[in-house]
Amino acid sequence: AFLFALCWVVPDLAGAALYTYYAVVLLLMWIAYSTCNVPYNALVSVMTLDATERSRLSGYYNVFTFIGILLSATLAKPIVAASPTERIGWQSVGMVFGAVTLVALLMTVATVKERFAADQSANYKARDIVRLLWGNRPFMVLSAVALCALIAFTLMGIMLTYLFKYGLKSEALLPVALGALLGTSMVFVPIWVMANNRIGKKASYMLSLGFYALGLGSVYFIHTADLWVILPVCVVLGIGGSGVQVGVWALLPDTVEYAHWKLGARTEGVQYGFYGFVVKLGASVSALIAGAGLALSGYVANAEQSETALMGLRLLGSFVPAAFMLTAMLALSFYPITEMMHKGILSELNR
Repeated sequence: AFLFALCWVVPDLAGAALYTYYAVVLLLMWIAYSTCNVPYNALVSVMTLDATERSRLSGYYNVFTFIGILLSATLAKPIVAASPTERIGWQSVGMVFGAVTLVALLMTVATVKERFAADQSANYKARDIVRLLWGNRPFMVLSAVALCALIAFTLMGIMLTYLFKYGLKSEALLPVALGALLGTSMVFVPIWVMANNRIGKKASYMLSLGFYALGLGSVYFIHTADLWVILPVCVVLGIGGSGVQVGVWALLPDTVEYAHWKLGARTEGVQYGFYGFVVKLGASVSALIAGAGLALSGYVANAEQSETALMGLRLLGSFVPAAFMLTAMLALSFYPITEMMHKGILSELNR
């Protein structure tokens, strides 16, 4: 929380000194974030072994995630506007959001109870970590699925601004589209939780990936700044995106019991740490694809774009991420853990 607040402080530095300040602060902040985020995400696997309860926890997690996104998007500008200067305003944003984060995390520490803890004395070497990860086939499959889905999510998010600014020439509609997408996502979280319990987590996850791929493909055919054309696509993306988020967090804890059953060790920290790496890898790859695609298409910043550049923007915001979603669906077909198999694993572990 402290390092996050420092990111919004503008010191009286210039040139290399200012660059060094932000480089160090950002590096330390992301290290602290990973240190905090890995055990936080791993909590689901030690709070309950029940598949239905895990789906519900995933639902709560995602509902509050979407609420946080909406609140941060809507409250930042009013805080800045109420401050004496813009500089002080953004520093206030950093301090307020950092304080809220600190309180939320302290509440988690104080109230959440671990019912199924890993062996705290375990001391894994590098080769042990590789063996535990590679030997956990369901987890590696799920990591591949998540990587492809994250690349699609992030790439589409990067390209949205370009599509609205240059493709539709209506940048003012972007907040409306994002609001519709995020609002739909939040509304459909409990529906996807029910789907997990009715048709199974893998089937529900597969369906949500398909929804999102359909929405991404539809983006290519938006050529007019007409909300009646844009909003239905945002709704489909919101429905699919909601299910993708619920699905991955509902399935990940099951792979912990698989590792315990197959490899003889509960490895929450190892698995969720590696998943954090997958998240960062997905963001890096999507940024690389976006940069390379923009360069190859002939994009020129803040200028009238050529037809080739506009075609590149549409492809990067539609069919390219859709291809990654379809790849994720193919990878998910190899995920072996069913509800029946998970019950059997728990039964054997309890003997």
